[in-house]
Amino acid sequence: MHIGYTAARRAWPRLLIPTGDGCSRRVWSFIHKLGSPRWCYRITTPWLPWLALVSGALLLVGAVWGLAFAPPDFRQGNSYRIIFIHVPAAFISLAGYYLMAAAAALRISVS
Repeated sequence: MHIGYTAARRAWPRLLIPTGDGCSRRVWSFIHKLGSPRWCYRITTPWLPWLALVSGALLLVGAVWGLAFAPPDFRQGNSYRIIFIHVPAAFISLAGYYLMAAAAALRISVS
């Protein structure tokens, strides 16, 4: 069953609310369609400028707050502040592996 772009936009809130027997099938159908680059890009392209703006602003605020306004540690001094950059960077880099593992598990469960 093919759902067009406008129908998918109207169906979006219904996909997240359990409505009975067919709910699970609709949710998995929606997740499966997100694997199609053409369909996914059509949905997410309008969000890209806004998400880029918000993420850039949050990165800037977080970096300034962590490096300029955080007080130095009483033992390590200013060298402690590297943790405000290193830990989020490590978390984001590991999130890529978690995402690949989830995608592989979803692919194995579908086939």
